[in-house]
Amino acid sequence: MPFIKNDFIDKVLARVDIVDVINARVKLKKQGSSYTCCCPFHQEKTPSFSVNQKKQYFNCFGCHKAGSAIKFVMEYDNLSFSEAVVELANMVGLEVEYEEKGRSRFNNVNKEESKTSIYFTLLTDAAKLFHQELQKSEIAQQYLAARGITKETIEKYEIGFAPNSWDFILKI
Repeated sequence: MPFIKNDFIDKVLARVDIVDVINARVKLKKQGSSYTCCCPFHQEKTPSFSVNQKKQYFNCFGCHKAGSAIKFVMEYDNLSFSEAVVELANMVGLEVEYEEKGRSRFNNVNKEESKTSIYFTLLTDAAKLFHQELQKSEIAQQYLAARGITKETIEKYEIGFAPNSWDFILKI
């Protein structure tokens, strides 16, 4: 898959309003110069989620998730970095611009966001792998059933199982 141009990502962030992006998914309430709501990433009774329209930044003081509109869409819609950029570009009517062949994926990329995207992908893949291993282990399934954990709960939370092998994940 081709890589999205870095300057295009900046263009998308300049065109989107984080308040519109978040408010389309979660109802925000204006409070002073910012917007607040109960955090969509964890359960709470009083709002700890704040959106700063001037800085185009969100922050939850409860679970400490924070970032740009891209980060919010990644977390809320469970998308990769590239998918989130495409989603936002579509929202503001921009056609995605891709890098020319042969250029490095990480040239001039925000290092923190690229690391986060890579880690998120790795952890997601590992979680899927461990979830698949649970389906193969009758003993692990019996153990969970004895603890009162239903198949619905296993699927909902993608509970997994790690085989008794120190290098299991490296063999894949």
